[in-house]
Amino acid sequence: MIPIKPEAMLDGELGYGFAGEHFSGSVNLYAMEYRDMLLETGKLSSSGYAIKENVDRGWRRGVELAAAWSPASWFRLDGNLTLSTNRIKDYTAFIEDWETGGYREEHCGNTAMLLSPSVVGMARVRVQPWSAGPSLSVDGKYVGKQYWDNTQNGDRCIPAYFVSNLSLSQEFRIRRTRLGLSLYVNNLLDNEYYAYAWVYRAWQGGDDPWYQETGIYPQATRNLMAKVSLSF
Repeated sequence: MIPIKPEAMLDGELGYGFAGEHFSGSVNLYAMEYRDMLLETGKLSSSGYAIKENVDRGWRRGVELAAAWSPASWFRLDGNLTLSTNRIKDYTAFIEDWETGGYREEHCGNTAMLLSPSVVGMARVRVQPWSAGPSLSVDGKYVGKQYWDNTQNGDRCIPAYFVSNLSLSQEFRIRRTRLGLSLYVNNLLDNEYYAYAWVYRAWQGGDDPWYQETGIYPQATRNLMAKVSLSF
């Protein structure tokens, strides 16, 4: 068994923020440099559990942007965007070989980290025409393409998706208490998407040499949720 080394990560960040009367914004650059990353490479223990091994180098580097604009007390617009590169250097996957009882090596080189989208963004609009009236909020979130495993194979990836939500809230004062009523419409556009997946691959030989099991986790289509809160 190959000895496991402790994983090390050096994080460097540089940011700038601005806050004015109606507008605020920030930008943050970051670089997370990994040494001896602990990753699942495909090898399994005798009882079938995934074994983690050291991979020499990896990194997460990117920029985070955020802004908010509120020209009047009844209107607010928020947004953020993250652009990143999340890579593993010189990655080799191990696939069970059912013919020999060992493993087949699949050298992938410089690959994208699993479940690490390079683009994530969100925008939200909130309006409250009357100070004591209801508030309405609509938001949308975009998540870029991400891979099921560390091999960066286009056949095993979660497609980019967009999901939006709507919320309506009202608060009432009843003597010394506050009664809050909220209604949420999640996945407003009724999009069909999934946000997580897994894959198991093995070499079985013969006319159909590759065996593969996959699983995806579909997210809920349009759905409603109500909330009642009471504050003393």
